[in-house]
Order: sequence, then C-alpha cells, then structure tokens
Amino acid sequence: QGGTETPSTGLQTKGGGTRRDTQQIEEMGEFTKAVFDSKEFFNEEVMKEFEECDSQRSRLQFVNKHVPRHVTDFLRIDEGHSVCLNGQQNEQESQPRNGSCTNSFMVPHQRFPTLSESVSVEYQKDRGRHLKANRKIKRGEIVAVESPIVAFPVVKECDDYCNSCFKALESGTAQQCESCQLVFWCSSHCKTRALGSHHRYECMVRFPDIVKQGHPGIGKLFMIFRIFTQKSVQYFRENNLKFVNHTPSTGSGAEDSLGSDYTTLFNLARHIPEDPAKLLEVNIVSLVFVRMLEAVGYFSECEDQILLTSDQEIVAELISVLVPVINVNTHPLHDGSSENQNKTVCAAVYPVIAALFNHSCDPSLVRATWGDRLVLAAGRDIQKEEELTDMYTVHWTEYETEERKEYLERVFHFPCCCTACVEGWEPVEDDRSTKLDLRVQRRLAAHSMREQAEHRLMYFI
Repeated sequence: QGGTETPSTGLQTKGGGTRRDTQQIEEMGEFTKAVFDSKEFFNEEVMKEFEECDSQRSRLQFVNKHVPRHVTDFLRIDEGHSVCLNGQQNEQESQPRNGSCTNSFMVPHQRFPTLSESVSVEYQKDRGRHLKANRKIKRGEIVAVESPIVAFPVVKECDDYCNSCFKALESGTAQQCESCQLVFWCSSHCKTRALGSHHRYECMVRFPDIVKQGHPGIGKLFMIFRIFTQKSVQYFRENNLKFVNHTPSTGSGAEDSLGSDYTTLFNLARHIPEDPAKLLEVNIVSLVFVRMLEAVGYFSECEDQILLTSDQEIVAELISVLVPVINVNTHPLHDGSSENQNKTVCAAVYPVIAALFNHSCDPSLVRATWGDRLVLAAGRDIQKEEELTDMYTVHWTEYETEERKEYLERVFHFPCCCTACVEGWEPVEDDRSTKLDLRVQRRLAAHSMREQAEHRLMYFI
C-alpha cells in the first residue's frame, strides 16, 4: 500500500493559495492544473467563510460557488464518438471473480469468501479490524485471493495492457476501441465488460490522453472517477446513506460477512483531514470530478446551474469520502510476466484485504499478483492466535525505526507498534558480517526465508 503527500498532487500547500514555479506548471496535467488554479480563488477572507461551513455538503456547495466553470472546463468531448451509452451497467454488488480457482488455492472462509478458513476476524478500537490465525498456518499456505473492486493504470505505456483485466497484451490478438483508438482489450469478454462500464464515459474524453499529461501516479486518484462510472448515478442515490455512514467494526461480529464490493469499499478506514487547506483540496478534487462526470453525461441534468443538483451533491459527498480512503488503501497490480513481478501496471483497491490486514515492519505474509488478483500467503509459520500482517511499503531492513514510524504516522495516520518498531530493529549495512549479534542474525535469516517464500509464490502463480 502507498500514500502521497496530498490526495491530488503530491505537493504540500499552506493556507488557501499555492506557489508554483514555471517547471511545476509545465509538468502539470490539465486535471492537476485545474485543482491548483481553483485554489487561487480562496484567499484568507474566503477561507474563513469556508471554515464556517457546518456540513460536508455545504462545503461542496461553497466551493462550487467560488470556482468558475472555465477553470475546470478542460475536457474535450469527442462529438464523433460512437460508444453506446445505453448499455446495461451492473448495479448488483460485485463478488470476486475467483471462482473454482480460489478453491484450488485454499479452502475459502464461509463468511469471507476471499479469505482462507484458517483465519478469524477480530476488532479492537485501537487496532481496528484485523485477522488472527484460528490454527497453525504453514509457510507458503495461501490465506487470501481477491479481485480488485477498481484499478487504474499508473504507467505511461498503459496501451500495452488490457483496459479491463490489465493483462499484458499479445501481439496481433488485441482488440482496439474503434472510437477513441487509445485502449485495447485482450478478448471480446473484456471489451464488452469495459464498454458496458467505465470506458463508455472515458472514451468520450479520450481519457488515456488526460492521464498521460501528468505524473503516472495520478492514476491512483483517477480510480475514483472509475469507481463511479462503473455504476449509475441511480445506484449511488439508492445506496447513499449506507455508503456515507461508517461502521469500522463491520465484519467482526459472529454473523458478519465481508464481500469484495462497494459496501466494503466505503467502509474502509477514513482519515478526513482536519487542516482547512487539505480539506479544501479534497473538496476541490471532488468538485472537479463531479464536473467531469457532468461533462460526459453521467447525470441526467444537462442545463448549467449555479448550485449542485441533488444527485451531484450525493456523488460529490461520496467522492470526498473516497479521496482520503483511496489515498491509503491501494495495492500495486504487477505485470505477472515481468521478472519477479517488479513492474507495477496499476494501482488497485482490494477492499477485503485493505480492510482486514494490518501493517507490520516485519510482516508475516507475502503477496503476489495473479492476473488482476492479489494473492497473500504465509511468509513463515504463523501460530494459532497470532495476527496476520501485511506491509505498507516500509520494511525494517530498508528504513531506520524513526524514519518508518514517522512515515507511517504521516501517511497512514497510525503509530506503528509492531515488534520491529518497539524493539528498534535497524537496517544492517553488512548482513554477511560474522560480528553481528545472534538476534540480528536470526532476524536476517527469517527475512531471507520470507523472501524465498515470496519468490516461490510468484513461481507457483
């Protein structure tokens, strides 16, 4: 998992305005430029009014009032596009597309089909939801397989991969979009799936061109646009209250279940910013996305209006929930054909895995990409009642303790209390030295075994 300094741009800001040099302006894509330019309308006096807004919807209406349309009007609608906009979208909560393949990897949990029957879900207020082993789990044993609820390319060469399942395309077999001619699919199934969902909107504005303008990492944020174009506005209208309300303990009850769906997505840990400048940025990003959705005909209302409509308010509020959620709940989706899966193709959200696996700087699990699925396996033997842990980008062999703790606190909003941080495990410059403390030698040996388990998992896939 990984985060950025701020949700939309990765550049820190103070107060309402920003300071940019010429190089920064030239490197900005149109989306990022629209966000930055919008901030120019919020001087100290306007910011005071913004801070007095008493609800999220009133803040969104306030921002909508103060950001002129021309500032966010960067989309170029292709009037000649021929993608059908009347196809049926899947309004049902999606379930993992793992099928019988998952059953061959592991015995699935009865209430959590993306997880193994070897785990139990627990909840503590200070730790949130987490998983514990209900029996001994042997090294290499698979404990989770999940398909993404959403994924978006974070590489410039995104046309080398299927626009639906993100598999590397084979020469001569790819099917191109006849309208925008910018995206490709590996099969008719993937093409039909995309055209009935996100691509029917992205095609209209030649979305890949917009993505390529800025830093590839902006794709992480564009997942939010795709989360909404995968469903209709009616779907979000009908599920609005369920998605806005947050119940962090869901899944830990004796009869609870968690599916790889939008309900689990919207129930991920929320870190709503308290700093007014960052809160403003979240609201501006939400507004820009809503205006983009309006431009591609996502909403039924077509006339220009001063206030956000009821549907636009609903979507804007849900987007403002997702901006900080997406920022800290994404996993990389790797090119499975690359050496050691070292090439990241997409940022993806696996909602059950994101909800239940806590971090450790000395994690008990390893992970690998299988198609577009994320597979987690035990990197060492895990004892009964022991917590199963993932790693949110920082490992004790690569970063010093204080650096790890500062990063996790700043980006993921929690103080790390794993064994490696509590005991102050530090990286070793020469791991072959015979002068190393026996305890350090044992840690390094365990880390080497974990790396072997990771490589074996990739080889197995």
